[in-house]
Amino acid sequence: FSFNNKMQFIHPYEGQGQYKLILVWLKHGLVNDTLSAFLHIVSLEAGPSLHMTQLRDITLPEDPSLSAYMVDIASDRILTEDEEKGIRTLLARAASSSEVGDPPEIYFAPASQHERPLRLAAFDMDSCIIKNECIDEMGAEMGMMDAVADITRKAMAGLLDFDRALAERVALLETMSIAQLDSVWGRLELNPGAAFLVHHLKKRNIKVALVSGGFTHFTHRVAERLGIDYAFSNTLEFDNGKLTGRVTQPIVNGQGKATIVRKLCAREGVSLDQTIAMGDGANDRYMVSQAGLGVAYHGKEVLKAATPFHINALPLHALLYFLPIHPVDSDATISANASLHMLNSHPDCPVDLSLAQLLNTP
Repeated sequence: FSFNNKMQFIHPYEGQGQYKLILVWLKHGLVNDTLSAFLHIVSLEAGPSLHMTQLRDITLPEDPSLSAYMVDIASDRILTEDEEKGIRTLLARAASSSEVGDPPEIYFAPASQHERPLRLAAFDMDSCIIKNECIDEMGAEMGMMDAVADITRKAMAGLLDFDRALAERVALLETMSIAQLDSVWGRLELNPGAAFLVHHLKKRNIKVALVSGGFTHFTHRVAERLGIDYAFSNTLEFDNGKLTGRVTQPIVNGQGKATIVRKLCAREGVSLDQTIAMGDGANDRYMVSQAGLGVAYHGKEVLKAATPFHINALPLHALLYFLPIHPVDSDATISANASLHMLNSHPDCPVDLSLAQLLNTP
């Protein structure tokens, strides 16, 4: 992702030993004077300790419909956690009041956090990398859509225990055949920006993992199409080619996802603060809250409460703007709207590593 060198100084600041922060502003469509007004509001209300020093256009040339600006901010002292939270609240309020339609997405963090090297990215799959909830699609295939989807909705909002909700839904799918599962596979669609995001993360030498409470029948195929390095999820139990209504142990639930990410860190020799984790539901909050950069993607409120970093309306590849500027070769063959079933397979992905093998990693 390239940087076009547009630059405007707005409040030059020559303070000594200043603490540096980064603000990123993202919006679909062309930018007008509302960005200037937004920055003016923030500079007035945030207090005299903040000095906005530089504004840069970092819009991706591959996706000019998404306007992106990075603002360098200097503070005369280190901010407390409560002060950072207060400024994020101010930013969100100013953003929502200054725009027609969806407000801009806002990223705000210390420069030291923004610029740290990231080595591993873990993603939920259902309603994150893909549009679908696979288990709801399975319910539809079996004529049980309403019953299954209702449990899914409550579980993702944190209203039901995940393990119990999984068991109840899978029990409703007893006798489902492999042919019916393959029919569901044919209906899966990527969320906008998924292939583009994975492509550019891998160009940065960041290992990518699917860590899903869904099922290996789908996660491994999605990983193969996107070139994702690792895929871990629940395994359906079969008898004579049909589902028994059970899954095998261990269960990939919220705590399980966090454990998987920690085990991947050990395998790859990276620390948790070098990880990205993104999801949409309650069972993602543990892996998201422990990550160096945890992001709620179109997230449920329970997940958004676990991290200050949110993508509420924009596509998946908006995540790239939360990372340090890093030029890469443009690749016109990777579209922000790539179709899952049109992508070529990556035969070496995912790595042939079972969940049990990973969990036995020291």
